Amino acid sequence: MTWGERVALEGLLSTMKPALSIEIGMAPGGSLGRIAAYSDEVHSVARAAPGSDLLALRQVQYRSTSWKITRPLREAVAVVRGGR
Repeated sequence: MTWGERVALEGLLSTMKPALSIEIGMAPGGSLGRIAAYSDEVHSVARAAPGSDLLALRQVQYRSTSWKITRPLREAVAVVRGGR
């Protein structure tokens, strides 16, 4: 994530202060930490296992999946809700 993308994400999150956030896909986890800082609850749906630093984020629920991240958002929401 570029510096500009981080600033934009931080500004959006600080303005919205979401109760629930869904992160789809995870690389180094740069955005997950920022999303968790402003959200009451976060669901992270990814194929990769989270790093130990991300496991310390108490409001984050991790869901692992084998499907490609290009699937529609409604399928990701179904995974978060426990439908799959």
